[in-house]
Amino acid sequence: MKKYPTPIGFKLPAGIKQQFPKKKCYIDTASYSEDLLLHSDKRLYPLIIEIVTLTQKPFQHADSMSETTYVIFSKKEAGGLKGKALKQKIHRNGRSYELDIVYGYDKEQSSTAALEEHSECVICMTDKPDTAIIPCRHLCLCANCASMMRNEKCPICRGGNLYTEIKKLVRINF
Repeated sequence: MKKYPTPIGFKLPAGIKQQFPKKKCYIDTASYSEDLLLHSDKRLYPLIIEIVTLTQKPFQHADSMSETTYVIFSKKEAGGLKGKALKQKIHRNGRSYELDIVYGYDKEQSSTAALEEHSECVICMTDKPDTAIIPCRHLCLCANCASMMRNEKCPICRGGNLYTEIKKLVRINF
């Protein structure tokens, strides 16, 4: 059995809306021990996917930007393994940013129908929510109501008796 997979590189043309060549990259999980793939140590990840910008020379990192996805595996009920992206980081010009989920936004839907659970602000009940609350990451306020909620508690968490203090408000443009 192999201990670690050999890194695989793909070069895509510059531009937006690139698609990963799924047919060229297949990981045979049977080639690796289940202990390695299902390892529960939070500091180790059995699969790390890194997307980097390139310089003019093939497969040399540019200093400008990269994205890293950390993947863990779990057993499927029907047998076999399934992968799940546990966290993602963006690296730009020497700084790293960890991406977080915004609750109340469904990325599988188009941006016009993205706010399924709360299609309107939970305060005024008229405008679409465009402001997320930090640290709980609930997307539930319009910009006008968010400006009045600066020193309050999250209205979603407040309903569950969690009383999350609003530390910061982040406006999201759809």
